[in-house]
Amino acid sequence: MATKAPTQLIVLLRGINVGGHAKLPMAQLREICASLGCAEVSTYIQSGNVVLETDMAAATLANLLEKAVDAAVGFTPRVVIRTVADLEAALTANPYPDTPDRYLHVGFMDKAPTHAAVADLDALDVSPEGFSVVGREIYLNYVDGVSQSRKLGKVGFERKLGVAITARNLRTVQKLVALAHR
Repeated sequence: MATKAPTQLIVLLRGINVGGHAKLPMAQLREICASLGCAEVSTYIQSGNVVLETDMAAATLANLLEKAVDAAVGFTPRVVIRTVADLEAALTANPYPDTPDRYLHVGFMDKAPTHAAVADLDALDVSPEGFSVVGREIYLNYVDGVSQSRKLGKVGFERKLGVAITARNLRTVQKLVALAHR
């Protein structure tokens, strides 16, 4: 019986090492991933970005990783997983190509929101900032940066869309794709 070839995945943990809360050293995260049978585990910066290889289905890995992190450090971060092709497609689909990398964030959702939930966002006025939902991603255009956001940062997209979201600035998404291609 043939075994499934490992797949390279990008694992994004939500809300770790932010503001001194939910601390998880990247060395420990790499060890946890390896203990689950993942190979070629690499992390990028301290915010829970992992590139790895596994023969597990993404949903299985996300579930196991959430439980393993909780067992190791006592909190359960939401885990969102994408393939390298998914991240490349997100870069290509960028509806705000003129926004500087550090001001544009891609929110990776754990599932696609309903059409009705997305349609309900049409009435939101966040100008001069902007957002666009494309499949399982939401692009957040913080024209002057997240810390200067007057409207976009207050929307509550997770609640409105009924999904879990973990966001990365465009530069981080580009670095994760580059790390995957090493």
